Amino acid sequence: MKYRFMTIVVLLALAAGAGAISYYCSGGAKAPASAVDDSLVWLRLEFKLNNDQMRRIKVLHEAYQDVCAEHCAAIGEARGNLSELKSAQAPDIRLRAAEVKLAEVEMVCRISTEAHARAVAAIMGEEQGARYLAIVLPRLAHVDHTGAPDLQANSAGTHHGH
Repeated sequence: MKYRFMTIVVLLALAAGAGAISYYCSGGAKAPASAVDDSLVWLRLEFKLNNDQMRRIKVLHEAYQDVCAEHCAAIGEARGNLSELKSAQAPDIRLRAAEVKLAEVEMVCRISTEAHARAVAAIMGEEQGARYLAIVLPRLAHVDHTGAPDLQANSAGTHHGH
């Protein structure tokens, strides 16, 4: 029963964070401070982080928001280009090139987000960092690139996420 409750709590926290970050990345609006703060509160409580760790993670998160926005824009542009080419029934070679470009920008996003998660984990210390990565990394393999992952991972989540 304890594990079910923790699973539900983690999933709800991830969903809330993912929604806030998705809004930020897809709508071009700045993520509300409260969404970032909620993610950070979750990290502090779940991983028992001290003030110094929280300060350092907050700096990473704030810096990563701009990176995320850039990735979201690149993925959105690549998806739009591919869609236009498909609608225009472009030659196969142009479609393949657009598909390759989309795969490239999605991979850059995935690699960057994983590096961000690893940087966050490094601040947490070995045991908590490993637990954090066990939550976050599997989710990064399934991101839909429609908004930032919740690495409430900013945790961890649906991303990007971008």
